[in-house]
Amino acid sequence: MRASTLVAAVAVSLSTAACFPDDPRVDDLKGDDPTPSAPAPQNFGTWMSADVAPDGARIAMSFYDREYKAVGFAVGTPHDDGTVTWAFEQVDGYPDPNTGLASPRGEYTSMKVAPDGTVWVSYYDAQVRKLKAAHRTGGGPATGTPASWVTMIVDDSPGTGTWTSLDIDVNGAPVIAYHDEENGTLKVATPVDLNASVDTFAWTIETVWQGQPFSGTDADGGIITREADVGEHARLLIEGGNQMIAFYDKAQQRLALTERTSGGAWNTPEFVSPEGSNMGQWPSMLIDSGTLYIAYHNLTDQDLMVSSRSPSGWVTVSADTSDFVGADTEIFRRNGKISVLYFDGQNNDMKLATQLGAAWSTETVGGEDEPVGFHNEVVRIGEQFWAMSYDFKTQQAFVKALPVGG
Repeated sequence: MRASTLVAAVAVSLSTAACFPDDPRVDDLKGDDPTPSAPAPQNFGTWMSADVAPDGARIAMSFYDREYKAVGFAVGTPHDDGTVTWAFEQVDGYPDPNTGLASPRGEYTSMKVAPDGTVWVSYYDAQVRKLKAAHRTGGGPATGTPASWVTMIVDDSPGTGTWTSLDIDVNGAPVIAYHDEENGTLKVATPVDLNASVDTFAWTIETVWQGQPFSGTDADGGIITREADVGEHARLLIEGGNQMIAFYDKAQQRLALTERTSGGAWNTPEFVSPEGSNMGQWPSMLIDSGTLYIAYHNLTDQDLMVSSRSPSGWVTVSADTSDFVGADTEIFRRNGKISVLYFDGQNNDMKLATQLGAAWSTETVGGEDEPVGFHNEVVRIGEQFWAMSYDFKTQQAFVKALPVGG
């Protein structure tokens, strides 16, 4: 159940050279000088995605600007007191300075910094209902000009582009997994040739999986049917030549996983969570010492789940069984232990679960004075981990330094 098509994506912004190592246009993100800042948004941090800036010392973040319904980008300079100073850039959807017109876009952002320093962002354009992408074309102290971005439609089919997840492959090219709402399918987009002009280059669009409808009975014997719908909560992980996507199968109400090696075909997805469990929303993945870990949400019991794959199969545990926990996971390795950042919906807090042998310890790391813990991200700079989410009270990004060695 796979199809592959080739489409041309046309940039609607600046013309510049293609992305190569040592590209001078990313030098301003590699130095110590802060990027010149656009006006600070009044409401930023939902649908955030974060990575380490090319200089290795700052935080790069894409986000949805809820005030303008636009895509923003920021570079954050962490300080010893735990605060972060942000410099902002406007990527797409902000009011045109000439006409004042704006376009609603920027939900479901996903961002990565490529090895050559190029920043790539994928997101959903709500006005045309299509998948878009942008990449940073430099600016800042190196040129004395504001930063610039090239934006483009990636998938021209209507109803595509929610739940985007972007990662960088072994060739330094962006790969985007996303949901096709119109057809209820999981899709992947990859650029055909980054050596071409960035004004117009083709993307290969693959329908990875179409799913299967569900038919069953409820506890009273009533008939239950659900149409096939896969690809919500898509999460892409690229590790060397291997690519994998964890996603929620809405018809089967289960977490599924599909994989491929570079240049190969996507395999038939396997189910990770048990049948009838209604688990699999908000997955995040980590490979540690050859073991694949997936953290995700149990919607029925409102628990945090973690599954690990061994040669003998999958082992699944409930890492936190408190009330209304487990959404929006971010799994990572810290201080030699598997850890998961996630949302506590009962208390509107950010929680952290840490694996201790066969058991898991949990603690609240943010939210005592503010409603945080949704749109979670984790960035490591040196030995310091920075936990990030959206603060619904301040309507800005919440950032907290996790204790080193804790």
